[in-house]
Amino acid sequence: MKLAQKHYRLLSIIKERGSVPSSVKPVVRKELSEMGLVEFLLGDECMRDKERYKLTPRGREILDEYDFNLAANAFKSTCQGKRNSS
Repeated sequence: MKLAQKHYRLLSIIKERGSVPSSVKPVVRKELSEMGLVEFLLGDECMRDKERYKLTPRGREILDEYDFNLAANAFKSTCQGKRNSS
């Protein structure tokens, strides 16, 4: 499964907020839903937008792996920069 930056961005937003309204990035959200990375959630009555989406366990796993790889690459870049400047 190949995900683009737009997919990771929406997954991050959902992880940060817990859920997002169904009106947020509907095309990207639909793609993520078809991949099984987000699922429909009927929110509380007090919420402005009751129809919402949240991460599935698989979506959280993929996002955590992506975040780990970003951190690892940033660390490698920092280490290489120090070695080259010595």
